[in-house]
Amino acid sequence: MEKVCYWSVGDGEYALILQNLIHSFRDVGMEEDFVAFSDRPMEGATQTIIVPPFDKNLFLFKFAFLQWFLKQDYTTLIFLDADNHFVRKPPSLLDLVSDTPLHTFFESDCTYPAIRKEWWGCPLEKYVEMMRTCGVVHEKIYNVNGGFFIIRKEAIPLVCGLVQDFWTHGLSEGFLMSDEAPLAYATHILTTDPEKHLLSRHFDVWATDWTAQYQDILPDGREWIFKDYMRYNSYRVNPAIVHALKSKKALIAEGQKYMPASLR
Repeated sequence: MEKVCYWSVGDGEYALILQNLIHSFRDVGMEEDFVAFSDRPMEGATQTIIVPPFDKNLFLFKFAFLQWFLKQDYTTLIFLDADNHFVRKPPSLLDLVSDTPLHTFFESDCTYPAIRKEWWGCPLEKYVEMMRTCGVVHEKIYNVNGGFFIIRKEAIPLVCGLVQDFWTHGLSEGFLMSDEAPLAYATHILTTDPEKHLLSRHFDVWATDWTAQYQDILPDGREWIFKDYMRYNSYRVNPAIVHALKSKKALIAEGQKYMPASLR
C-alpha cells in the first residue's frame, strides 16, 4: 500500500521558515504525513526529529537525513526545502515516479546555448561532458533545482550512491559541487523519459521564484512570471507550491505566528 511522506529540514532561523512551510501545507488541506528535522518541535508536523547542529555546506545534508527513512514504513518521500510555501493542494505527484524511483524537475537543456554560461562555478560544456563521461546517454542534459525531489524509499541507497559518484567525479575534475548537479545526474541515469519530468510541463505543481516576484512577501496564489535559470525564458505560472527564495523575511514572520513563543 502506498504511504507518502513529505519532509524538510530547518534549524536556527530556518526553523521559523520551516514552521511556515508546515502551516501552509496543512492550511491548504494536505493530510499526508510531514516529518521535520529541526532543533525544536514543529507545530503541525507528524513527527519532528530533533537534530544537533549540522553541516550545511553545499546542501548535502539532505542525503544524510534521507537515511532515517530507510527504517520507516513510507513508500514515497517528497522533499521540500524549508522555504517552499503552499498556496493550494497540488495534483497527485505519484505519476512523477511511475517510470523512475527518483524525480526532480528538469529545467533548461544545457546542451543548447544559454545566457548563463556556468552552473555552480562549472562551465555548462564541462557539466555536459562530465554527465556523458559518467554514463548519461539522453540527447538533452538538464539542470535542476534541489528544492524539490521525490524518491521511492527502496531507491535511497542507489540514489545516494549515484549522487556520491558524480560529486566525487566533479571534485576530481576540480569542481566542488552542491547537491544539485549530482541530483540531476542521478535523475538522468534513472529516468527513461526525461520529457515527462520537464518543469515546463508541471507549472501547476511547483516553481522557484529566484527572480523575486514575491520579494519579502508571501506567495498569494496569483499568476507570476517565472524565468528559467539558464536562458531567462519567461513563463506565466501559478504553481500550487512556490519555492519562495526571496520571501525570507515574510516566511520568518509568518512562521513566528504558529510557533509557541518559548520556541522562537
